[in-house]
Amino acid sequence: MTSSAQAMSGERVSRYAAYLVMGWQSYHRDHPTGDPCSWHRAGFRRYWRWKSRSLGGRPQIDADLRALIRRMSVDNPLWGAPRIHGELLKLGFEVAQSSVAKYMVKRHAPPSQGWRIFLRNHAPEIAAMDLFVAPTIGFDLLYRPDPDHAAGSAGPHSKEMLP
Repeated sequence: MTSSAQAMSGERVSRYAAYLVMGWQSYHRDHPTGDPCSWHRAGFRRYWRWKSRSLGGRPQIDADLRALIRRMSVDNPLWGAPRIHGELLKLGFEVAQSSVAKYMVKRHAPPSQGWRIFLRNHAPEIAAMDLFVAPTIGFDLLYRPDPDHAAGSAGPHSKEMLP
């Protein structure tokens, strides 16, 4: 026997030997203790139960106070967390400003304008120009307006030039 088998108790050794001789499928068919998938699921459940346990921390705010914070933020849309926090302190509630900000109703700003609206609003002010780029002897780039694509002229690929 190996040293690991000698360290096991007698019952565990016999189970281990039966497992090795019979193979895991026939062993578990004769000994219905579940299959590896059920063992994995059980271990998964145990791990996440342990992982999500309460570790203490600050006590939760009462539900009535949370409702009051929400109601104050809805009734007074211009008030931020500092103002609501100050009002709650005046009323005798000991609560942190960060907690007030956490429980305030989140306001969603209207979406910004899309490209279509932007172009409709700013089209008269937009200027577009094609540039002709020519490298110089000193390997600088020289930018000039492209004469083939000037505004109003027919370029090499325009419909006016096609037969």
